[in-house]
Amino acid sequence: MKIKVKFFASLRRIVGLDELEMEFNEGTKIDQVVESLKTDFPELEKPMKFTVISLNHKYARGERILEDGDELTLLPPIAGG
Repeated sequence: MKIKVKFFASLRRIVGLDELEMEFNEGTKIDQVVESLKTDFPELEKPMKFTVISLNHKYARGERILEDGDELTLLPPIAGG
């Protein structure tokens, strides 16, 4: 199955892309995608501890099973004033 992962702010700078299409087996969970990303981009390890994940525009937890065509959005904390 194919999913799309969108990156924002500092995560976008680390990965060097706005979005990435990834392929996984059926039954893959969000946590498994995150681990795969941290393997491919080791600099994601620290910021992912504080990142909010959205699945198809709704907040989601790591144990959620993905389906073909799903879109994950990774939203790191952003400071501002």
